[in-house]
Amino acid sequence: MDKAAWERIFVTRKQIVDLISTLTLDQINTIPKEFKNNIGWNFGHIIATQQRLCYKNCDLPYTLPEAFIDKYSKGTAPTEDISQEELNEILRFSETSLAQLQSDYESGLFKTYNAYKTSFGVMLSDIDRAIGFIPVHEGLHLGVCMSIKKLV
Repeated sequence: MDKAAWERIFVTRKQIVDLISTLTLDQINTIPKEFKNNIGWNFGHIIATQQRLCYKNCDLPYTLPEAFIDKYSKGTAPTEDISQEELNEILRFSETSLAQLQSDYESGLFKTYNAYKTSFGVMLSDIDRAIGFIPVHEGLHLGVCMSIKKLV
């Protein structure tokens, strides 16, 4: 991955963090009638998905708690409000998970990849494609968060 690819990943993630910083905890937890989830779930989901795409598909352990990954994985929905403590944890995971991913990539940790077809129909056949897909996925969820923000 070149410097520009990593920059796109970090910039997209920062946009989501910046959006969240403008909201109250109540707004972050509100699920508008038109939606199945809230801004908090979307934020947790992008981090959990990054872990699944990059670590699980390489048969490596997650760098974050498995309970967190399970709570925010594809196919889940919010079952309770996120507390301020949990939001702080998600904010921390947002930063540390990308830094860890970049470090692990640069150290050559990712040796194999189990091909995976995304909901977008994109075939991820190696770690480079998986990492390259992160800003696409996160950009989609940033758009969802922006739409929800208008309603809360």
